[in-house]
Amino acid sequence: MMSPRVMTRTTKQIFTASLSVILVSAAIPVLAVLDATTTGLSASGIAAGLGATPTPLPVIIGQLIAGFIGLLGVLLAVYMVYGGFLWLTASGDPDRVKKAQHIISNTVIGILIVLVAFSAATFVITQLGKASGGTLVPTAAPAAEPQ
Repeated sequence: MMSPRVMTRTTKQIFTASLSVILVSAAIPVLAVLDATTTGLSASGIAAGLGATPTPLPVIIGQLIAGFIGLLGVLLAVYMVYGGFLWLTASGDPDRVKKAQHIISNTVIGILIVLVAFSAATFVITQLGKASGGTLVPTAAPAAEPQ
């Protein structure tokens, strides 16, 4: 059987979760009425130079994937520098050198995995764009013809 203290904590947690669900549910009808035209967000977006046409969801997903993979690349670069720093400061200690080599080899494997993931994600997004009749990968603007 549960102690009174645990029952009180559990009851508080259930009450807090229920209250949160009720408050969020009460806000949904209000959010359904709001859109970009009634809030003036369209005009603000145009004034900011973001354009009037919304970005398709697959493009947003592709940008998120590219950003995440870029972040992983930066983290792996920092990890590589850390492994190199450990190796430089090992002072000939075989255990520290082995640890540094292990970190560097794992980092190289991680970089290869990130490159393969980036290539696969780019390929899939490009193929989805072709299948949907458009392009999902932003391309560079065509160069102006010389006059």
